[in-house]
Amino acid sequence: MIFTMSCKKGNGLDSLKNATNIHLLYLDALKAKTFKENVKYIDDRKVLKDFNLSKSDKEKLIEVIIKKDNYEPISRKCEHEPVYALMVDNKLVALFDVEYCPYLQYIKEDGSKETFQLKTNSLIKKEIKKIVYSLE
Repeated sequence: MIFTMSCKKGNGLDSLKNATNIHLLYLDALKAKTFKENVKYIDDRKVLKDFNLSKSDKEKLIEVIIKKDNYEPISRKCEHEPVYALMVDNKLVALFDVEYCPYLQYIKEDGSKETFQLKTNSLIKKEIKKIVYSLE
């Protein structure tokens, strides 16, 4: 699906500051056509890895996600293909990609979604890479 992203920044993301039970999930690039029991799926994509984050990694990831400097006005139209998911207290709160189409889609408490365009070299990308490569 081609996505044009909202240019609003920061709405709702500050609520992640007090999150404690946080999981970063790495998702399959392709949507599943069939679903297997006892396999976790997010946005119809198989969860390939659930990264067990240290307390400092959790704090740093949330810090960079809520930092408004990591976002820019919407200028791209691109495929919305999430690569990562952020779960807080077993609830999906964000889907995002830091490479092909850098964006973060925030899922609000009421289920509505707000999408933010990431700067190409955002701190979010750097923090995700650091977490992924250090925990593999």
